[in-house]
Amino acid sequence: MTTMGVARPDQGAYMLRTAAMDAGRAYKEELLRLLDPRPGQTVLDVGCGPGTDLPALAERVGPEGRVIGVDRDPAMLAEARRRA
Repeated sequence: MTTMGVARPDQGAYMLRTAAMDAGRAYKEELLRLLDPRPGQTVLDVGCGPGTDLPALAERVGPEGRVIGVDRDPAMLAEARRRA
């Protein structure tokens, strides 16, 4: 895909790279701490993108819980399904 004749970077790859950086990991850890998902809960990730947070959320809610990821971009949902 291009915008004004310039190749547009792959959004999913960008989001995954950003989440893997030190600042991204620190942000995600703080987010989990503040949300404090617990075993058995249902968690909704609105705008889940490529699903970077879904595995950590699923780990927190355990097998009795549920994690739901939604995104408006079908490509992001496909990547989230593939990763999770």
